[in-house]
Amino acid sequence: DKITRETDPCIMFKFHVPNSFRVNKMSSLKAKEDYWEKNSRILPRDALVCLQRRDNSNGNWVPVRFGTIVRRETKELSSEQPLIGISFMSTNEVQETLKELSDPSIPRTRLVVVSADLFAYQPILRGLQLMDEVPFKHEIVLAQPSLPAEEPTVAVPSALERQVNSLDSAQRSALDKALSDRVALIQGPPGTGKTYIGVLLARILLESTRDTMLVVTYTNHALDDFLEDLLEAGITGIVRMGGRSRNERISEYNLRELARSDKSSPFSRCQNRRFAQLKGEIEEAEKDIVRLERIIRREVGASWWNRIEPHLIDNHRESW
Repeated sequence: DKITRETDPCIMFKFHVPNSFRVNKMSSLKAKEDYWEKNSRILPRDALVCLQRRDNSNGNWVPVRFGTIVRRETKELSSEQPLIGISFMSTNEVQETLKELSDPSIPRTRLVVVSADLFAYQPILRGLQLMDEVPFKHEIVLAQPSLPAEEPTVAVPSALERQVNSLDSAQRSALDKALSDRVALIQGPPGTGKTYIGVLLARILLESTRDTMLVVTYTNHALDDFLEDLLEAGITGIVRMGGRSRNERISEYNLRELARSDKSSPFSRCQNRRFAQLKGEIEEAEKDIVRLERIIRREVGASWWNRIEPHLIDNHRESW
């Protein structure tokens, strides 16, 4: 038995590395350790993983249980039979997993990394669990075909008919779905026109309705690129929320810049002063959070959130 710094109970799994991984061709222990050390994004700590097994009826892989990687030691990964430590959400899941793994009749289990960093959005998932009703549950949770949009189908303005008619069949189908369904997913390889369809969709909605549009992207860079395309299309009624924008053209539409400008600001002087005050308080709070997180990590360990979160839920539910 080893004494480790891990604060969460975890099950140590032996696993086979797929043949396509270079580490399988390495013979020396030092080379393997260097490989796992340099490739920290392969089976990273705090990754969300899924245990899968084959369905006897159709042979498909089906999810059995989700967990997070809490132990990733280079030496253990470099051993003849690699080891990884996975933590599960409840004691019952730990007991069920141990029971299944000790049963020789259980089919072979496959480990799949679902996300590289669960910690980044774990609070969001916890927040969703506390909600009485999830918006768009039919499509997002139950994975059913989208229901029709609650509002009548938006007609394409005459000024944009030429652009719409120039779309290929796949692009036109994507646009029609986005205009008629309440949830639409548009995907495709680079260069297939996803951003172009998004900008065209925004123009149609803004010219046909009086609604305000919220644009959310995965990265700040993607947001700036999309907003710049909107500007190119003549859409200037933009307020960019948040920071970390390196695009000078977009910077003038940042909420902070709009608040500083008397000419373009929708706020009064009193509101501007209050905004500056709140901004300062938020920045101080962010500094405190970073400082306290460092202290907790040092005192509790890398998996500190799994110990702090239950306390927040039990004692500060309203704030949480």
